[in-house]
Formats: sequence, C-alpha cells, structure tokens
Amino acid sequence: MEFIQAIEQFAWIGWLVLILVFLVIEMLTLDFTFLMLSIGGVAGLGSDLIGAPIWLQVIIAAAVAAVLILVLR
Repeated sequence: MEFIQAIEQFAWIGWLVLILVFLVIEMLTLDFTFLMLSIGGVAGLGSDLIGAPIWLQVIIAAAVAAVLILVLR
C-alpha cells in the first residue's frame, strides 16, 4: 500500500520525464506525433497537480493525446 502512495505522491516527476523524453524524440524526428503525445503528458501533469488519482491522470493524458492525433493528423 505504501508503494502505491509513493507512486501517487511523486507522479509529477514521471510526467515531467515523459514529457521531456517525448520532446527530445520530437526534436530528432520532426514528425509532430511525439509533440502531441507530450501535450497529452502535459494534460496528465495538470490533472496530477489538480489532485486526480493516477488512473484518471493516465486516462486524461491518453484521451488528450488520442484526440490531438486524430484531429490534427
């Protein structure tokens, strides 16, 4: 139980790392797909800062990234 609480407490670090990784990949590929994924990560980070549970953060990040990819592609 403590492990899950630690993950929820430090999830913002994971979101920042994910965003940075996607931005570095985007700079190397210049395809704009990873930019949309990083924006989804920003949405996940924002939901973490609001206080959403980890499962909702992942759903929000995936939904935002999927909508961006489907609409802009």
